Amino acid sequence: MTVLIKTRKAGLILVMQERNKVAGDKLQQSYEDVPYAHLSYPQTHPDRLGMLATIMGMQPAPVTDCRVLELGCAVGGNIIPMAYGLPESRFMGIDFSPGQIKVGQNTIDSLGLKNVNLIQADILSLSEDIGEFDYIIAHGVYSWTPEPVRERLMQICKENLAPDGVAYVSFNAYPGWRMQGTMRDMMLYHTRHIEKPRDRLEKAQNLIGFLAKSVNVKDQYGVFLNAYTSLLNVYNQFDIQRRRNVQEDEFGLLHDDLEEVNDAFYFHEVVEHASRHGLQYLIDADFSKSMISNLKQETAETLLNMSKNVIALEQYMDFLRNCNFRQILLCHKEIDVNRLVKADESWLSKLYAASHARPVTDKINIQDNSNLKIQSTDDAEFSTDHPVTKAALIYLFRSSPKSISLAELLDEVVQGIHNKESAFPDKTAIESDTLILLDNLLSAFSINIKLVELRLYEPPYTTTASEKPLASRIAQWQAQHGLAKVTNLRHEMLDLLHLSGFLLPYLNGENDRDALLKIMHELVQQEAVTLTDKDGQVTDEETIHNILKQELEKNLQWLGRVALLES
Repeated sequence: MTVLIKTRKAGLILVMQERNKVAGDKLQQSYEDVPYAHLSYPQTHPDRLGMLATIMGMQPAPVTDCRVLELGCAVGGNIIPMAYGLPESRFMGIDFSPGQIKVGQNTIDSLGLKNVNLIQADILSLSEDIGEFDYIIAHGVYSWTPEPVRERLMQICKENLAPDGVAYVSFNAYPGWRMQGTMRDMMLYHTRHIEKPRDRLEKAQNLIGFLAKSVNVKDQYGVFLNAYTSLLNVYNQFDIQRRRNVQEDEFGLLHDDLEEVNDAFYFHEVVEHASRHGLQYLIDADFSKSMISNLKQETAETLLNMSKNVIALEQYMDFLRNCNFRQILLCHKEIDVNRLVKADESWLSKLYAASHARPVTDKINIQDNSNLKIQSTDDAEFSTDHPVTKAALIYLFRSSPKSISLAELLDEVVQGIHNKESAFPDKTAIESDTLILLDNLLSAFSINIKLVELRLYEPPYTTTASEKPLASRIAQWQAQHGLAKVTNLRHEMLDLLHLSGFLLPYLNGENDRDALLKIMHELVQQEAVTLTDKDGQVTDEETIHNILKQELEKNLQWLGRVALLES
C-alpha cells in the first residue's frame, strides 16, 4: 500500500513536470512568434530601487557603479537604455527566447555598448555562478511563468543578490485582477481553437469590441455592469490604440492576457513565498501604494487596528483599493529595515528632487502663510503654507525636468529666505525649516511621484539645444528603427511629437540648424512630411521655409524639455 501511494505521487510529479514543460515550450514559441516590444520602465531603474532602499534605511550600491541583472529581459528595451545611461555600471540580461536575445544583441552592437551582456537561457537552468548583483529586476515574469520558474526566481533573488542588494518583482494581484481574469477567460474561450498568435489577438479583440458595444448597463445588474463595461472599454480602447500604432507590436494582450500561463496572487502570498527563501518585503516600487497616510484618518486608524504587521496592513490596503498589480522590492531578511520612514538631514547629501507639477494658485506669496497648491498632469495635488516649502516647489517647477540636489535646494531656498529676513539668520530656525521642508517633500512624494520625485542621481542631459544638437543615441536608434516611442535619458518612454521622429536621427552633433533645415526641406520634397494649414497643403516655398524654421526650434525646445538631448 505504501509503495502504491509513492508510485502515484511520483506519477503526479512527472505529469506536473510534463505540463510545466509544455507550458514553457508554448511560452517560448509565443515570444519567438511575436517578440516583446521595446519598452523601458522607470520604476525598475537602479536609481528608483536605490532611492527607495535609501529612504528605508539601507545603504545600496551607488547607481553609477552597480551590477544589475534583469530576468526576462526580452529584446533589452529596458536594460539597454539603463546601460547606455550608466556606462560605469555592469548589466546582464537573461531571456529564454533566442530571437529576442538576437535582436537585443544587435542593438547593443549597433550602439557599441561594452557594459551590457544578453544571454539566452531558461531561468531554471541558471546557476549561482552567474555572479552577485546589487539590483535584480524581474518585471513581467512571476505571474507569467510556471510554478518551478517562480520558485527558481526567488532562489536567484536570494543567492545572487548582494548583501545590501534590492530585488524587484512584479505580479498580477488580487483582488483587482479577478475581473481582468474574467476578461482573460472569455478571450481564451473565444480563441480556444486558434493557433496563430496574431489571429488569436484579432479574434479576442473582436469579442471585447462586441461586448463593449452590446452590454446593457440599464438592466437589473447595473452596478456590476457599470464596472464591467468600464473594464471592457479599457480593453477596447487599448485595441484602438494598438491599431493606430503598430509599434505596440500586439504584445500587450497577447503576452499579458492570452499567454498559456497568467496567474494572480494576493500580496501576502508572494511576500510569504519570498520569506521562505530568506528574503523580506521592503516597499512597493510605487511608494504611494504603501502609504497609509494617503487614506482618510478614520480609515487609516481602522486598518491599523486590523493589522498585526506591515504585511497585513498593505494587504488590507490592497483590498480597499481593489489592487490589480504589484511591483514589490525585496531585500535579505538580515537587513534592519526602517519601517517608519521619516525625513532626516542625511538625505541632503544623498538625494535629488524634481517636480513635474505646476502651481495652480493664482497669486503666489512665498513670505506669508497663504497656501500654495501644485497639481500634476494626472490631477494629483499637494498644498502647503510653509514659506520655505513654497519657495522650494517654485524653484523645482522652474528647474523642471532637471533634478536638484537637496543640498543645493536647501542653499537656494532656506538660506535665501532667512537671509532676507535677517542679517543674522537664526540657526535653530533654519534647522527647523530644513526638516519641515524635507518632510513636506516626502509627503508630496508619497502622494504621487509626479508631484515630487526623489532620485539618487541626476542623469547627464541638457535642456538647451547646442549649435550642433546631439540627441541620445538610444533615442536616435529607436527613431531610425521606426519606434513610435523612445526612451529618454531619465529612462522614461515618450511619444514622439511634431517632427521629432524625423529629426532625431540627424541630431548627431554634426548638423547645425542650417543643415537640419535643409534636411527638413528634403523631407517635404520627398513627401515624407506634408505641411498643411486651414486651406490645405502648403506649397509656397517661402511659407514652407518659415514653417520649417519655426518647427525646428519648437522641436529642439521640446526635445530639451523631455530630456532627450545630450550636452
